[in-house]
Amino acid sequence: MIATVVGVRVLQQDESPPSEPATASASAAERRFTRIGTTDGEPLSDGEVDQLSTGYGYVLFTKFHAGWDIEAHHADTRRLNAARRDVRVFPYFSTKYWFERNEWGVELDPDWLLRDNEGELVPKLRGGEEQDDGRFIDLANPDYRDWALEVIASWLEAAPYAGVSFDAADPIGDNDPEEIERWTALIGPERIAAYNEGIRDLLDRAGDLVGPDGEVIYNGIAPNPIRGTGRDLDLLEVADGALDEKFCIDRKGEPLAIDEDLALMADVEDDRLFLRTNLPEGLSPEDRDRLRRLCVGTFLLGWVPGRTFFQIGDTYTTDQLVAENAPEVEVDVGRPTGPAEGTTVRTRPFANGLIVVNLGGSPATFEMPSPLSAMEGGRTADRYEAGASVTIDPLDALLLVTPR
Repeated sequence: MIATVVGVRVLQQDESPPSEPATASASAAERRFTRIGTTDGEPLSDGEVDQLSTGYGYVLFTKFHAGWDIEAHHADTRRLNAARRDVRVFPYFSTKYWFERNEWGVELDPDWLLRDNEGELVPKLRGGEEQDDGRFIDLANPDYRDWALEVIASWLEAAPYAGVSFDAADPIGDNDPEEIERWTALIGPERIAAYNEGIRDLLDRAGDLVGPDGEVIYNGIAPNPIRGTGRDLDLLEVADGALDEKFCIDRKGEPLAIDEDLALMADVEDDRLFLRTNLPEGLSPEDRDRLRRLCVGTFLLGWVPGRTFFQIGDTYTTDQLVAENAPEVEVDVGRPTGPAEGTTVRTRPFANGLIVVNLGGSPATFEMPSPLSAMEGGRTADRYEAGASVTIDPLDALLLVTPR
């Protein structure tokens, strides 16, 4: 259970009517995005097209979708757009890496690969999966950037994309002392500066390419200051949206920069933020349920409709579309009707409910302001009358909806 009732309940558990599954609503779709791809080399199924087009506002393809075949990405984009014209679909473009498995129908000039000061190719350093093998691109090379923009332009002509999604757009050799030392030894400070300016130039010119109705989204927002004192948000000066893959918790499931992220969400005005929670492996069922409630609740505390979007999961595959993966995301609380309030225990009212999050390290009590139903696992768990006192476990949340 997510809470212990201290006060009086209107309905005893055995008096409650049968639970009903939560359903996605317009409010759920407008706050959800996904980065997603199939892993069997096949395009999206008709059922997956239906789920994506109805349940998500933004769909960002992965590099590996449909066997890395860009033509299949184009075809699925046309299918999604035909199913719902206002779903915004984005192709994947790696800012810094060229992957050996790319099936783009064009050839990369090997002279555009990044070499260190000894003339050796610089390999991709993150990822590690066999299918992720790749090399660094020399973004300081203007010929490469021109070619990359020509490729993106051809994609925009081939399918009704809403813009382009750049992965791995964080600068190199900045802030983290070990990273500075390693990159300085590899290519030196002048080439580091030219490389990072190349990232900015690529995103800036991509904005001109997609036009006023298109969007340039980049990954990523640095999860903590050691990866960037400004969390690399300065790139929003030349882009329209930024993605953070470590929202709410770190790789161990511990809280991560929650206050900073809520402040960031509150400050967003002209840009968009795409916030993803990656659930760690090896969680107990109880901790998995708790972290889903915590991170969904935390996002809803700061949700700015039309500006901030959320995703939770442990893969980037179509497994995300299985309802049991994160049913809390679909809980229909409607749109916010006021700001979040509180310090340790924070609340926020919605048109169809209330969100309560305990960000402290100890249990806390909360008094129900009106009759409300707690949703657990996407279903009604408990129903409370006004004035009922509920104890919320530390780093947990109540997702409350107004009873029908």
